Amino acid sequence: MSKVKDISNNIYDLLDALFKIDRTILGSGFEKSLKQIKKFIPLEYLNYPSGTKVESWKILEEWKVNKAFIKNSSGKKIINYEDNPMHLWQYSRNTKKKISKSELEKHLSSKKSCPNSIPHVVAFYSNDWGFSLSQKERDSLSDDTYEVEIDVEFKKSNLKIGNLLIPGQSKKEILIDSVLSCPSLANNLSGPVIATFLAKYLNLKKNNFYSYRFLFTPETIGPLTFGIKEKEMAKNIEGGLTLINLGDKTKSFNYKKSRKENSIVDKSIEYLSLNSRYKIFVQNFDLKTGTCGNEKAFNSLGIEIPVGRLCRKILGSYNEYDTSFDDLSLISKRNLLESYEICIDIIEVIERNKIYKNNFKGEPFLTSYGLLPKIKNEKERLPYDYLMGFCDGKTSLLDIAEKSGISIFHFDRAVEDMIKANLIEVVI
Repeated sequence: MSKVKDISNNIYDLLDALFKIDRTILGSGFEKSLKQIKKFIPLEYLNYPSGTKVESWKILEEWKVNKAFIKNSSGKKIINYEDNPMHLWQYSRNTKKKISKSELEKHLSSKKSCPNSIPHVVAFYSNDWGFSLSQKERDSLSDDTYEVEIDVEFKKSNLKIGNLLIPGQSKKEILIDSVLSCPSLANNLSGPVIATFLAKYLNLKKNNFYSYRFLFTPETIGPLTFGIKEKEMAKNIEGGLTLINLGDKTKSFNYKKSRKENSIVDKSIEYLSLNSRYKIFVQNFDLKTGTCGNEKAFNSLGIEIPVGRLCRKILGSYNEYDTSFDDLSLISKRNLLESYEICIDIIEVIERNKIYKNNFKGEPFLTSYGLLPKIKNEKERLPYDYLMGFCDGKTSLLDIAEKSGISIFHFDRAVEDMIKANLIEVVI
């Protein structure tokens, strides 16, 4: 019990540490975040210099804020980056001028449905600038003119992706992705936190059949860059999972399948949705505006890495989403731990879901292999019968489990016995 408590505390402590770091898609904040994660797992970095073309995209320069504020006509700072980095739209351009209220309004963002929060806004790939503030603050603006000053620097840097490959017996890979570029948005950050401890678990486990690749990416541009620039690295990925919004107090999980909709990850989670202690709602792949994470980029045409998305609250479905109210008060330690546990359950199903072929003709006489005396009753015999009936080199163990109505976890002994007896062998 104390070990479980320790894991729960460690997961939360890492979330807390990442939450305190001001970060965007590249630069010192992102690097600091990777270093925090590297305390737990042996991350390597994939580097892509500013200006690198990624098809129709281009990797940005690093953006550093020196100061940014709005003053009223009396010279008082009413909005200040130093008070909360979310006040400034990320990648805002240098600006210093007096401005009318009507003109200022064009450069302000607030959220009426969550009036006391500061929305997170980005101005990537634009020449724009702006400030975010609460609706209450916005409604209180009564002066005719204001003074705006934004002092930022742009410099050549590297877009970094945290990369860890945990080799298994097979070169076929399962991808676990998470977005690390968001600022202090606690529920978003639950993704890389859960991914970190899942990687730690698998790295210690050592006897995995599949290889597991973990990526800690900047949103959208990260998976696009990986998919286009690292085709050789990505060629063995059989299926994947992007983790996000796994710390909130929602009791159930939501899984969006990959565009392929039948990857090994898709099938494993569909199975768990019917056979798990946790409630999992499974939906087909979609591209609904405001609800997509990195899975959109991974599944895009020309990249086509079959990545699904696991979350609790669906992106964009709650008022605190992408605002300053997505803070640690939104997070449940218990739910963080459960999210970690369900990811382990997913891995355990994936690990079992191999395809076996028969090394026998006809129905084997189990007694001659010394197996029948071990089987005490009909319930124990059934897994052997279904393996003998369906291990044809084409049917996966997950398919066999579904046909039989027997839990995939109840095939372990029968599989081990029949491999030792050379009755079946792994195809994939």
